[in-house]
Amino acid sequence: MKVSPHPDLSHFKEHPDVHMHGAEHDTAKVTHSAANEADFHKHMAAAKEIHDTHGAKMYGAVHPKHSGSTGHLATYINKTVRQDEVPNVSGFKTHLKDEHEKMAGKVKTEKTKVEKRSEGASQIAHVEKNKTHYGNLLSQHHHLAQAKNALVRSLDTHEGGYEHHIGTKKSKPEGFVVHHENEPTKLVNRAEFAKQNLLKVRK
Repeated sequence: MKVSPHPDLSHFKEHPDVHMHGAEHDTAKVTHSAANEADFHKHMAAAKEIHDTHGAKMYGAVHPKHSGSTGHLATYINKTVRQDEVPNVSGFKTHLKDEHEKMAGKVKTEKTKVEKRSEGASQIAHVEKNKTHYGNLLSQHHHLAQAKNALVRSLDTHEGGYEHHIGTKKSKPEGFVVHHENEPTKLVNRAEFAKQNLLKVRK
């Protein structure tokens, strides 16, 4: 067996007891405005400029515990989504302090509490020492997010005949999976759907 984003469904037959709902989205019915197109290219160009100019040193300057899908940068980005904030170095340092303070609150001995706080202080010192790199990285992330949002705004103009709700409140679609040159990319409206999911988890 081989995994593919484009499985062959030609052998599937119809049956009155089975409702087949396709995941296709007719992009011919999407309105991609000149403003969204310009916004997309502006932010992609800005993100690429940061990568080309600073990437060689920027990525290597990130602390190992800050990277990855479960690292502190990821949890901080989620926090900014919940609170409608733009990621920045000062906010990230505050996040690190708060996270390590929570860790200290979960252990019993004073020695371990000190170790947790010391680890937090060490990571904050690392960020301060490399604040230019962290600033560039967070700026790059923001530009990529804004470029993605420009595409999502356009895709949102055609909902495919369905209505979408969060609870009883009408909303935009959760997101889309776009295939470009056989590579699938998930585009999610983080300011609406992802934010509500993150707030629900917190509650």
